[in-house]
Amino acid sequence: MGRPGPRSVDVIQHFGKRERRSHDFRRSRYRHGALALLALAGAAACASPQQQYVSEVNALCAEVNTRFSEELPYDGESFGRNDLGTLAERLRLLEDLSRQVREIEVPEGTSAPDEWLTEVEGLTEEMRGLQDYHEEAEPGDDLIIAMTLGIHDDIVGDVGSAAADGGFDTCAQVETWRIFPE
Repeated sequence: MGRPGPRSVDVIQHFGKRERRSHDFRRSRYRHGALALLALAGAAACASPQQQYVSEVNALCAEVNTRFSEELPYDGESFGRNDLGTLAERLRLLEDLSRQVREIEVPEGTSAPDEWLTEVEGLTEEMRGLQDYHEEAEPGDDLIIAMTLGIHDDIVGDVGSAAADGGFDTCAQVETWRIFPE
């Protein structure tokens, strides 16, 4: 048997009239699919090693941002002992992020995001300190904890600025990292 011929389909034109047209669906579907694959391959081939590196780092940050906003949010009104579990999990995620970014091979001619990573690591140190303050807090230590929370959010701002300076746009979106979002 030979190849089946084109199928007839009803097409409704703009004025509501029906008209019979022949169209080989398989050919157009394959043609469009091939064009889409070529476009996708061309886009991937056009990305420089630096663009691929930035995309990979931004993808890691996007995952952290999603986890912070959907699974590990603070209530934004207060911070107390009930938030220590969230703080510990966020701390773990940021330490993993830092480690994963350091493990990615930096393309030749691309500067590593050292300033940004230094800020992230400074934030993790501050978060560890915040955990310690809360665990050892005694009545009357509220002011110290409140000041520490303010310092935390200031450091988060520094992390975002360093990421933006390095061209890591997704990593610069740190609003969900704050204890008290603005």
